Amino acid sequence: MARRSGTRGATILMAVSLLFAACGSSPDPDLLGPSDGVDQSDATARPSSGLFGPKGSFEPIDVALSEGLPRSAEFLGVRFTVDAAHVTNTHPYTIFGDPTPGEQLFVVLDVTAENTSAEPTRYVFNDEAFGLRTYSGQLLPIVGPIGTYDFSRLEPGERASDQVVFGTRSADVLDGAALLIGRPPDSPTVLALTAPQRGPLYPIDVVAIPARPVQAGTISWSVSDGEASLEAPDGVCCPETGARADDGELFINLTVRGTVRGSRYGQASVTSKLVRLVADGQSTEPFGFKGQANVKEGEAYEFDVTWIIPRDTSRLALEVGTGTPDVRTIELSIGLPVPSPEPYLTPQPSASTSPEPSTSGSPGASGSPTPSSSTSPTTSPSVSASTNPTTTPGVSASPTLTASPPPITP
Repeated sequence: MARRSGTRGATILMAVSLLFAACGSSPDPDLLGPSDGVDQSDATARPSSGLFGPKGSFEPIDVALSEGLPRSAEFLGVRFTVDAAHVTNTHPYTIFGDPTPGEQLFVVLDVTAENTSAEPTRYVFNDEAFGLRTYSGQLLPIVGPIGTYDFSRLEPGERASDQVVFGTRSADVLDGAALLIGRPPDSPTVLALTAPQRGPLYPIDVVAIPARPVQAGTISWSVSDGEASLEAPDGVCCPETGARADDGELFINLTVRGTVRGSRYGQASVTSKLVRLVADGQSTEPFGFKGQANVKEGEAYEFDVTWIIPRDTSRLALEVGTGTPDVRTIELSIGLPVPSPEPYLTPQPSASTSPEPSTSGSPGASGSPTPSSSTSPTTSPSVSASTNPTTTPGVSASPTLTASPPPITP
């Protein structure tokens, strides 16, 4: 074995010597440089020799995100979790040989995906389905995997892990970065790596105002349930946007109930052909057809209907009785309506010169009751003379009622 190795080494050395002799050069394997007196003004760039060329040496870089992980987010029934993240100058996808540090930087995310739904994934999770947004809003280029991700398709309940890699120019890019899940123009799920994590804004309830039924012709209509979501409900066929709403859009899904009341024939058809969604004055029919013919007098039929609307819609309503002379509308609110705060009433200044209200219930320093509390017909209900006096000893009923009766002494 030693003799065979020595013979092979001698043969290689002889071949190298012959190569340099044929070129009229010294057998010294060092490459010529600019300082060797060679005119390189017309030199053509050539690939460096892997055998004799000098090899660059790079110090390894590995900056890990040590706090805040793991973090998770949902997308179309798949729960994605970033378990770890780091920046390195070693290429994560090396086919031949051992990986060595280089001049390029990479963000490497260790990601686990779990299908929490009852059906196989409806989305192909390839390199187009992921993005990394920096704190400044820049999108980093993704470094596609060799083949497919292990979680590109998942069966119900299946769980798989893989690495998602991006190219970067900065080693501190992880601070404030967020993983985007979903290919454009789909509305992405944003999984923040370091910023405070927020709950998803959608889905959110859609409620009718008022909640009572509305009679349109021979059918009494009501909305028993409603939801605004970025994901298409199960069973909805063929919207152009797909299973995920595009940026700036929402799915609206309503559960509508129609009760037959006052039919001359003892029955009526309760169908989605009789309802429309009106978003900022634009009326649209729902996807598909739902309904029941010959619903008997006094009986009800309930069905789900779905639309896509712009996310910035300011006014939403359900039109019922479409196609009949008795069209009515039911106002809708995305999210629970917030009651308007009661108006603030500025207290009327008292005629008393005392800086503080009397604590004995007697008139102030002027010695006479204030005209506003005894004669003004426009006194606020909260400060009117009819207000019941407080039963707390030593405290008047109101700071502005200096002429109010004294409190009852226990």
